[in-house]
Amino acid sequence: MKQFIFLFVLLIGSLFLRVAWLDRIPSGISGDELLYVLEAKSVALTGRDLTGTWYPLSVFQFSYPPNELQAELPYLLNIPIVGLTSFSLFTARLTSAILSVLTILGFYFLVREIFNKPVAMITALVAAINPWQIYIGRTVYDMVPAVCFYLWAMYVMLLRKGKYLLWSLPLFILAFYSYIGTKVILLPIVILTSLYLVKEFPHRKNKKNAVILLAAIVIFISFFVYSLHIAKGATRLSEIIQVDDPLITQAVDSMRKVSIRNPLVDVFVNKYTITSTIVLTKLLRTFSFDFLFAYGDTFYSLYSHGLFYFIDVIFLVIGVIAMFVRERRKMLFVFLLTMMGTVPHLIHGAPTENFTPHIVMMFPFLLLFIGYGINEIIHKKYLAYIIVMAYALSLGNFLQLYWFQHPLQGHFDFSYRVVSKYLQMQENDRKVIVYSNRAIDMYKKYLFYSDSILKENMPAIRAALAGGDIQMNNISFAGCDTGVTTREDVTVVYQSDCVLPTNTDQFLKISRLKDGGDEFRIMGDVACQKYELKSYPDHFEMRDLNIEPMNSQTFCETYISL
Repeated sequence: MKQFIFLFVLLIGSLFLRVAWLDRIPSGISGDELLYVLEAKSVALTGRDLTGTWYPLSVFQFSYPPNELQAELPYLLNIPIVGLTSFSLFTARLTSAILSVLTILGFYFLVREIFNKPVAMITALVAAINPWQIYIGRTVYDMVPAVCFYLWAMYVMLLRKGKYLLWSLPLFILAFYSYIGTKVILLPIVILTSLYLVKEFPHRKNKKNAVILLAAIVIFISFFVYSLHIAKGATRLSEIIQVDDPLITQAVDSMRKVSIRNPLVDVFVNKYTITSTIVLTKLLRTFSFDFLFAYGDTFYSLYSHGLFYFIDVIFLVIGVIAMFVRERRKMLFVFLLTMMGTVPHLIHGAPTENFTPHIVMMFPFLLLFIGYGINEIIHKKYLAYIIVMAYALSLGNFLQLYWFQHPLQGHFDFSYRVVSKYLQMQENDRKVIVYSNRAIDMYKKYLFYSDSILKENMPAIRAALAGGDIQMNNISFAGCDTGVTTREDVTVVYQSDCVLPTNTDQFLKISRLKDGGDEFRIMGDVACQKYELKSYPDHFEMRDLNIEPMNSQTFCETYISL
């Protein structure tokens, strides 16, 4: 009963952190997220993708919608909610939020199976409030289901020893289909978990079924490699780092040109040494304390907060040391899983910048070290109170940054959401042209925010995406390279970095919320000119991020500037 109550409270709290204000934070939707959402809706309505050429079940043959090379399974995972409801930021991300909560549950059971219930409870709590887990659990990104299925698969593998060990196979396969970045670590994770299982529980059935599981995984991966070999079109194999990468070759040439010629130059400056340096640099940057605990990277767009809390550093160190002293074999297992989580990033291309999606399988096991460290010193009540208070303050600070500062920074293409709302307010008999340096992306986001993917609209949408006129009713979308032209009978909305028209004396603005700079300009407006507009947007409240239900006056006076 105590475990049930704990899990119930844990899941409710985790769900709250992942769905509170989900209809407005993050304040927009990115292109990669939008891909899964639009395709899920299209499949639900027509049985095919937006182009009408791709069937959803073909994902299991590693076939993708044309010109898209994302993971396979998220298209299908989003159909039950996204495909059967109206578009909104809440419905788009609800599937991911639920999977994120299930990840916490699976992580609890996995840690309990490896260690014990107290360590599992503390680790699950730390994971539930971890900044990265909250951040990514409120998006549609494909690494969320991947981590969920991997953790559940490992738990089932350790729990269902003997003949039931093979029950983990479907979960491992689902994890493989969920995210391209973690495909490369499927076999290493299965091998490592099998070795740990056989060492901890050296029964004959465990060894036999571990071999069967490994054989099944090898066959499955071989099918994947064969599918890539016969596939028509591009694949993402070229993204794997290679010694012949142009960046590596250029680096070798540059270093040799500025070196005094001697026999050591060829020994220490060549494609292999440069490649090794790149991999080691990536590894060190991945475990950099300022990256993990201070500011993250460009994907994790808070910038002023790390992927973990500062207090986590203390317990991470304690956890590593205590686990090494007390349970060395388990410590080695967790350490190797942590290192394995870095592999997708280490082998991805020559650039050395951090990219958090590539290391998503590293985070759970760092959290396990942290949970173990807390468990080591929490036995005294006063220490427990101090730790709880420290984490409560840390969580409060993170939520303040994430809920009340991050939305105004313009991430997730927030300005496209504002433009989409403005377009919905236009009169049907007045022509509107939108100029953007990402015309197709702007068009797709308009389809999402206006909830315009209906069965009767699909022929026009498919024609537009096939290279025809990008148009929806009276609204047209064009690229900046076409040049911005204006007419008195046409409303023109154009991105501020387009080539500007000559008569730009009078226009309205859609401004960046953080500094008032222009994002889009509007010429020939008829929707907002009758309202009292500000010179720049200011004094925002949480309700102002709920844009779609706004009436025209409230929207114009909030987001359209003189």
